[in-house]
Amino acid sequence: MNAARIYLFGVLSIAGCVDHPANPGLHLTIEESSVKGTFVYDGAVIELHSQSFNQGQRAVAELDIDGRRLEVTVDLAAKTLIEDAKDNTFGFEHRALLLALRDAAIAGHPELMESLEGSLLVKIADRYAEVPIDHVMTRHFVDLAAPPPGDSKSDQVLSGCGPNGVTCLPGESGTSWAVFSAGGVCRAEQTPYGDAICRGRCGVGCNWLDNDYTWDCLDHDVCLDYSSDCNDEFNDAADDWIATVAPLCFSGTARSKPPSVPVPKKILVSLQGNKCLDVAQMSPNNGAITWLWDCHAGGNQQWTYRPAADGTVQIVVAHSGKCLEVSSDYLGNGARVQQWDCWAGDNQKWEVRQLGTSLALINKASGRCLDVENQHTENGAKIQVWDCYFGANQQWRRE
Repeated sequence: MNAARIYLFGVLSIAGCVDHPANPGLHLTIEESSVKGTFVYDGAVIELHSQSFNQGQRAVAELDIDGRRLEVTVDLAAKTLIEDAKDNTFGFEHRALLLALRDAAIAGHPELMESLEGSLLVKIADRYAEVPIDHVMTRHFVDLAAPPPGDSKSDQVLSGCGPNGVTCLPGESGTSWAVFSAGGVCRAEQTPYGDAICRGRCGVGCNWLDNDYTWDCLDHDVCLDYSSDCNDEFNDAADDWIATVAPLCFSGTARSKPPSVPVPKKILVSLQGNKCLDVAQMSPNNGAITWLWDCHAGGNQQWTYRPAADGTVQIVVAHSGKCLEVSSDYLGNGARVQQWDCWAGDNQKWEVRQLGTSLALINKASGRCLDVENQHTENGAKIQVWDCYFGANQQWRRE
């Protein structure tokens, strides 16, 4: 990662060189209405100054991330939010840097969440740890006081993709329709919220940071299962995100029926025989093996991507909600590929490498490719990992 600097404060002023602390970690000075300091992580230096005004009703922040400027102004009294990224783009390394800042701030200074200037500092790092990759981020204005479009929730549902104002999902858990744009296509999926994956809250750190389940946040979080290019949903969820800074969540009606947009296909088809990656016998159990099988698009052949901050993805099967992994007891050539409860292990992380119209899936723990054993094409052919050479039995199409 290249060295980077982030400045968060009301007025940005850079003059001359700055001496940075050599030791890694977060170094803060917390004063009334102000947080200043530095964060040193993996060769990157982050400078911080977050400040609030008007008895904690307004805060201004400015970020400079290795020349990438981001200005953020929130006014709780006026119910407005302005984000201006100056047409910059962000990569996975910027996500990882911001995620590390967020976690270090929460672990070392939980008192930051008790003030607007402190919580805004943490929440900016949290929100932009999910910024769309390589998307040009322009100025974005949100009027929290403006009513959502349409006269009723049913009108909003039928309208398909787009912002829905600050709209709470009821209770602590339930099921609702996520409507989102991924890859330029408006999609829909009925999805639980309030589960261990914490869909429906804004931000990766939803279990301890954000307390309101909201409509656009559910759209955004489910979109991330499909693509890192969720730029529309990222902007649509801005009002929901700022509503977690203060109690601004003012609606509570759930979606009652599916919108009239198509549900996406998510099968993985092997170029070796045009058959699908399949969890054997639709087993719901940990350790169930995967094999090739005739494509039927059942739940045990439906796979979604769940992006991680390091640029890899977890691959989640629909029928069980478990993750595709290489068995942790052996990672060499021929290692078994199975489903297991999702966790943060590298044996469940996969690099998606595009190969023209197809792709290869490279396991992070083993460094090897998802592979059909011995180039077999019959139903029941074993799925394993093997040294990558990108033959037909290591290439897949996602449909």
